[in-house]
Amino acid sequence: MRCPRSSYTFLILPLALGIMLTTTGCFMGTETIDVEYLPGFQAERLFYNEQPSIAVNKIWDERPQKDRVGEGYNMYGSKVETWITRQTPTDILEAALIKQLESMGFVVVMTSGWDLAADSIPEYITSDFVAGGRLKAFWVESRPGLVTVSVNSRVTFDLVIADVETGKVIWAGQFSGSDQPETIIRLDSDMRDSLSRSLTEAVNSAFQDDSVRRAFSNALQVRF
Repeated sequence: MRCPRSSYTFLILPLALGIMLTTTGCFMGTETIDVEYLPGFQAERLFYNEQPSIAVNKIWDERPQKDRVGEGYNMYGSKVETWITRQTPTDILEAALIKQLESMGFVVVMTSGWDLAADSIPEYITSDFVAGGRLKAFWVESRPGLVTVSVNSRVTFDLVIADVETGKVIWAGQFSGSDQPETIIRLDSDMRDSLSRSLTEAVNSAFQDDSVRRAFSNALQVRF
């Protein structure tokens, strides 16, 4: 028994669409994605009786490309799509840092103007501590292979913490998160989710780092 022509069409069209999306990328143009810090981890509270304050300085954006957060390529290496975020990457990172600092027990205020050097903390910063950082990477890209599309994302930032009273940096370091999923047909949601996972891993690693917690604890023992 011969299948109706419509049955062949029903089977072939999705296959052809899949091949087209894999080899050429999704659709040409610029897409907006809502990258977010994912729930699941909460920094351990450092203290209960005191509530020290910390000023979070506006994060410096030192990414090589500030006008986008990702690109998609076809099988021939040509760029076919670009991604931007609805919120700026620095705002997304700041919100994630503030959430975990509050979880540790800090009263958080926002500030700006600090160049991250211990000897140049502005006089108008009156909190116990000040934290600032540099966003180095906030990027996701996709490249199709013969069968699947690889998505690769990375978020990297420097974090600097200083004691305002002593005018000394008590900790400085760099944190990164990365994600490399494979998908059959790459969608905007794949790019968003991968970048969100990288952001979350980078931020969580900062608050899981024992040296960061020790730096705060040592400074607080002297202060309180």
